[in-house]
Parts: sequence; C-alpha cells; structure tokens
Amino acid sequence: MNGLTRWVFTARKQIKGGRSCLSSYVLLSLVIVGANAALADAELVNFDSRFRVPNEYGIIFKKPSELQSLTRRYADPASGVKRPSILANTLPVTKEALNNLAEALTKSINGKLLTVMESSTDDIPAMFTIQGVSDAAIKSLAKDPRIATIAASLATRLD
Repeated sequence: MNGLTRWVFTARKQIKGGRSCLSSYVLLSLVIVGANAALADAELVNFDSRFRVPNEYGIIFKKPSELQSLTRRYADPASGVKRPSILANTLPVTKEALNNLAEALTKSINGKLLTVMESSTDDIPAMFTIQGVSDAAIKSLAKDPRIATIAASLATRLD
C-alpha cells in the first residue's frame, strides 16, 4: 500500500538473572516510509514474528496534520472514510484527548492500557501500548481512521 507510515514499534526487553526478571519497554525504531494513510485500514506489523510478545501491542495514531483532515473526510461520503464508533469527535492531538481515546479504545476490547506517549512534533505521532487482548480483538481497531499502525510487541533478551 502506498503512503503508509511504517513503524517498528515496541520491544519488550527482558533481563533475567537469578530469581529476578526486569522488564521494560523500549522503542525499537521508527521508520517513516510514506506520508498519508488516511483512507487505508491501519497497517498491522510484527503479527507473524517469532519474536513477538503474546497479546501485547503498540497502537500508533496518524500524524497530527493527517488527523486534522479526517473531520472533513467524515463529512464527505465519497471519501470512503467512516466516522469511528468510539469517541467519534475526539482526535488525539492534546494530552487529555489522547488519554481519553487510548482508555476508551483499550476498554472497548477489554485490554489493559500500559503506556501513553504524546506527539512531540508533527513528524512523531502519539501512541499507546496495550496488553491482554487477542489478535482478533486488536485487529478490530484497524478500521478506526485515526490509527496508522498496530504493531505486535517484540521480545529481546539480553544475557
């Protein structure tokens, strides 16, 4: 698909030693391949990886500039963009709106919200991580036009 923002999102870094296990979430890498994915379903990343963390995902919203154009597209039936069913008038462009939307989306699929990260510039969209849901449940969020990418988290191990 052309014009998609591609991300490799989160990894779960596990350091194991003796009886303790320290886990932290790290941003692996961020690679922007395209600019506008407003009409497409969210891209699904890492779902087939053998290194994925079961039932843990990163949800990456579209860039703020892409989000601003969505409201015009909702009003135009010819655009093909459908108004989302969850907090339809909320765009994740402020801290409060982002937190409310991340919580509502997480609740809609009975997941557990882990982290929420704000957008610092137009080049880096807001994102959040979620756990405790199936692939089928998380894929249901891919139809939300505010979401660019849903990435299964990856595990790495340091010895």
